[in-house]
Amino acid sequence: SPVARLMAITPFVPRLFAWRAGDTAVLQRLLDSTGSRIDASGMALYRRLASNPGHAQGALGMMANWDLQAFERDLPRLRARTLLVVGTRDTTVPPTESDKALALLSGLAPVELVRLDRLRFLNLLHNHPTMAVQLIGQQHERLREQRATGTCAY
Repeated sequence: SPVARLMAITPFVPRLFAWRAGDTAVLQRLLDSTGSRIDASGMALYRRLASNPGHAQGALGMMANWDLQAFERDLPRLRARTLLVVGTRDTTVPPTESDKALALLSGLAPVELVRLDRLRFLNLLHNHPTMAVQLIGQQHERLREQRATGTCAY
């Protein structure tokens, strides 16, 4: 969005976000909006990450480059088997948004649905990197099979 782009290129905004993340109430509201529940040590680590201006700048830059209209337009053309991760308690990206994506994929690609909150999914991948490697490996094999049979859409 234009607002996200403006925030990403305005030098003081990431520092402001990082500074605000030092406030426990602000950080708790941010966590609550993701549907995530973490213990005190997790909160301390999250505060350390969120209060880093470089992290804030990277997150804003990532969001500034999202093209959701193109994503929505192109999603129905996806032919690869898809793993859709949904944060069931996430109010930042509500599950209803994932339901819309699922509807766009319906009948076009087999979809595996994993319902975790955002931080639990990231934590799962962080603590079990072999799972991430296996998921990527499985997807690679599916694409290889699709290319070999001529059913690959890209």
